[in-house]
Amino acid sequence: MNASRKSIAAVFWGSMALASMASSSHAAPCRPVTGAFASTIEMGPGCASSPISMCTHGRLDGDLHATYEFAFRSLTPDATNPLRSNYEGTSVITLEGGSQPHMFSSDTGFLIVKPDGGASFETTVHIVDGTGDYASASGQIVAGGSLDLGTGSGDGSYRGAICRPAAGGGCGH
Repeated sequence: MNASRKSIAAVFWGSMALASMASSSHAAPCRPVTGAFASTIEMGPGCASSPISMCTHGRLDGDLHATYEFAFRSLTPDATNPLRSNYEGTSVITLEGGSQPHMFSSDTGFLIVKPDGGASFETTVHIVDGTGDYASASGQIVAGGSLDLGTGSGDGSYRGAICRPAAGGGCGH
């Protein structure tokens, strides 16, 4: 390899190394989160942010100590399973402590009605932003559980990862 080609190769690989360091220094640190939740489903005027007047209010414990509000945007019967309904919505998760930062998400999920009057469900929470230490947060949480259709009470567990570009990364309590 002649000197000119060696110089071009050195500049190329040096640029790639610098670009790699720059992108990794700006990468949002992600932390796994797991825990339990309890919720109540509501229908009616208390769900003002839902176009179909349906929402849930809940509490997260475990790695996240928070409350959340989920507003359904849609709830539609599944085309292939008459016991299944699919839904979409948005959540606001309010973390406890300090300035009570929020995370905002766009959620998808399904519920399957059981013969005993209950339902099982799974929601995938796609974190899209936040406030305070969670500004520009991203990540995904999957929550699954059961719902008593008679009382509106639900519970279950969650697992996932939250990525925060703020200094320190991780999960606030």
